[in-house]
Amino acid sequence: MTTQRIAALGVLVVVIVAVVLVQAVRSLSGDSEAKDSKTTVATSQKDSHKSPAVKQKSGRDNDNWTPVASRRKSDRGGAAGANAKMDDAAGGASGAPGTQTALSGAADAGAQGANGKGAAGNPKDPKAAAAAAAAAAAADKDKGAKDGVSPEAAARSEQLAKIAQDFFDKGNFDEARKKLSQSLHDNPKNSGAWRQLAAVEKQTGNTEAELSAYDQWTQEVPGDKMAHYEAASAYARNGMGDQALQQLTSFQTLSGADPQSNGMAAIVYGQMNMTDAQGTALSQYVAADPTSMDAHRMLGEFYQKTGQTDQMFSEYQTMAQLDPKSNAPYMQMGNAYVQMGQFDTALTQFESAVTINPKDAEALSRMAYMQRQLGDMQGAVTTYQRVVGIDPNSTMGVQAAQHMQYIQGEMGAAAATPTTKH
Repeated sequence: MTTQRIAALGVLVVVIVAVVLVQAVRSLSGDSEAKDSKTTVATSQKDSHKSPAVKQKSGRDNDNWTPVASRRKSDRGGAAGANAKMDDAAGGASGAPGTQTALSGAADAGAQGANGKGAAGNPKDPKAAAAAAAAAAAADKDKGAKDGVSPEAAARSEQLAKIAQDFFDKGNFDEARKKLSQSLHDNPKNSGAWRQLAAVEKQTGNTEAELSAYDQWTQEVPGDKMAHYEAASAYARNGMGDQALQQLTSFQTLSGADPQSNGMAAIVYGQMNMTDAQGTALSQYVAADPTSMDAHRMLGEFYQKTGQTDQMFSEYQTMAQLDPKSNAPYMQMGNAYVQMGQFDTALTQFESAVTINPKDAEALSRMAYMQRQLGDMQGAVTTYQRVVGIDPNSTMGVQAAQHMQYIQGEMGAAAATPTTKH
């Protein structure tokens, strides 16, 4: 009996040891799999922002566009300035047109479902809640996949573009370029990122890379009219008229009946010195939107440039009639009279501009300048004092103070000079 017990105990010990060994092996295997899984996830996250170098194409250029309605001092600029925002390289041109989904209503229902309420507002209707949640998920998926880009990738692309903007503002163009490359890897349809990348390349003098960015933008987002417009402007700036006109045609086709597209096209024609086409486009702009101050301003400036004085003043006077509260028409007419050497009349126009807007430092500065030209030094000092009073630390305020000091010095010197008696 003792021998049998010993044998049974031996078998039991062997079984227990075997079970322990099996569990140990399973535990080690599980740890290894978990480690591999973590490694895979970490590697995936590490590589998620890696992107191949943006393909470069040659032979085409782009300029930067400022919207026609903008009152900037330059028709184009943005990217050319070291302190310019990259999105300003195109005047904040629009991104790819959005696409509305037929499931938008279902998505609203899905929001209710997520709160536990069904179509009838019953929080205890699990079927309705499940259906609404499914509809919301389908809507999100459709929205994210409209361009073959997931919502997560699109959001990541936007975030990277924002980081790139910060680097650009700090003058770190290499890092800005890297982040934009990653942004476009995540979402090749990100129009803003393409524009930013082109701005970076232009700022650093990489013409071929800049042109490549615009080329790829038009290819990735062919429905974005601004991609074609900016390409047209660039081609025009580089003397590539055929390519410019081709892209301009695409822009106008996508713009449809938008009156402002005529004014924008006129800018490109002006770059190519196509005076007749420029005048026609501006006339079409006015005809399509006769109440547009900007349309009349642009046409007036065109007439001024081409020496058509009567037509020029007609456009500026129309501006004054359209908006009696705006001093812009009088500023335009004042500048025109200055160029014509008619300082008395120019002063009258600037005085009208100041009457409408007494806090317009630019109008006051031009008024003071005319007073100096006409010999009214005390009047100029008084007007410059008004400029300083608006903002003494602004560029115009500082300049006005300098002008005042100079004029007062001259007036003091003249007063101290004895009069010669004959």
